[in-house]
Amino acid sequence: MARLRLFKKKKETVKKEESSFKVSDNVQQLFEDKKEEQRRKKYRNNKRRIFYISYLLTLLLIASVYIISPVSKIKKITVTGNYYLSDNYITSIVSDTLFSHIVLNIPPLMEYLLEENVWIQQATVSITEEGIITVDIVEQQPVGYIYEDDGPQILLTDGSLVDMDKNTTDIIAQIPLIYDFDAEQLQSLARAFANVDTLLLEAVAEISRLELTYADNYYLLLMSDGNYFITSRFTLETLNSYNDIAENLTTTGNCLYSATDNVVYMSACPWDDTITYETEYFVDCDGNQILDENGNPIAIEYEMDENGYYVYDSDGNRTILNQIEMDSCEVEEEENTEESDTSDTSDTADTADSSESVTVTENE
Repeated sequence: MARLRLFKKKKETVKKEESSFKVSDNVQQLFEDKKEEQRRKKYRNNKRRIFYISYLLTLLLIASVYIISPVSKIKKITVTGNYYLSDNYITSIVSDTLFSHIVLNIPPLMEYLLEENVWIQQATVSITEEGIITVDIVEQQPVGYIYEDDGPQILLTDGSLVDMDKNTTDIIAQIPLIYDFDAEQLQSLARAFANVDTLLLEAVAEISRLELTYADNYYLLLMSDGNYFITSRFTLETLNSYNDIAENLTTTGNCLYSATDNVVYMSACPWDDTITYETEYFVDCDGNQILDENGNPIAIEYEMDENGYYVYDSDGNRTILNQIEMDSCEVEEEENTEESDTSDTSDTADTADSSESVTVTENE
């Protein structure tokens, strides 16, 4: 019996060893499977890495070929919208940021540099697929040029004064000379020319102030054809019609006046109209000039129309704007009448005869 029990125990021990051996095989298999999965994962990663590297190398190759090829080069730069500024001057503004390759140029940066220039109001830069850079600008509109102690300056319609340099010297051939204006009047002149066409500005040779007895805000424009255009800052836009009017003029030295409602008419020049500038003074009953508090004679200011001629009232007298209080001269007139009544009768008869002769003459 004891041997039988020992045999059973040995048999059980063998079963236990076989069982443990089977468990070890499963663990080993798990390790093997895990290693296999890691190898597959590494292979996939390597495959993906190789793909990316190949893709990047391909892009680098294409980029290199593109950069080397003429297709990537800037072929030319075209400038539009400029009238006073040359193409070379505009190109020189962005030359520091201009690259030969298309992809290296940044349009917003070029636009910023252009708009920093005092002559350029707005700039738009675009690059076409053909390698053409197009620069479209809106220039500041000039009015004319003036001479200052520091040299000539150009007045723009925004009221600013720009120093003239080697790049803008040729502009003075296209704009008029301005003189006899102070700083405040220049600002008003600039605003007035904001609506004048650029081509019409070239027809003006000189701009000066014109002081009339009935207005002090008029401009005298000497035109290139020898005529004069007289206008106020409120009616200066009528200058846009000057060429159409000048076609009908057969002589030079004419004075054209601008009025409201886009009306332009021709009349005598102010310096030829002596009646307009005739000066008269207030006098008392004895014919002596009436003086003001400073001892100066008081000039009579007559009302004038838009053409510079006197305005008359219903009695045919010129209308006085600065009426003053004066002593009445009726007393002296009555005394003179009484003296004439007490004169010799023969003088009265002679007077009657002379009156008759005048009447006959008038009838004739």
